[in-house]
Amino acid sequence: MVEASSTDLIECNENRAPKNNCQTGDAVTSVLRQSNYSVLRLISVECNGGTIVLRGTVPSYFMKQIAQETVRDVDGVKRTVNLITVPDESTGIPPF
Repeated sequence: MVEASSTDLIECNENRAPKNNCQTGDAVTSVLRQSNYSVLRLISVECNGGTIVLRGTVPSYFMKQIAQETVRDVDGVKRTVNLITVPDESTGIPPF
């Protein structure tokens, strides 16, 4: 089992105007869907009071970081919790 590390929780600009959860979650989803990286279009988004939770599986830790950075500056996002998994290179199976 992989536990969240300190890099999985990112604090963002607290001075942004608050938006309701639906608007913020929709904005984050929209940004991911418009990405040039097709794998990011499959990431699921949950929003709770400005905290965004990203879930899904991507092929590399680089893509996990790209997903996180892609949503970082979306209006209404205060924190990002990155729960995206990366398959084990030897088996191709995501960690549980």
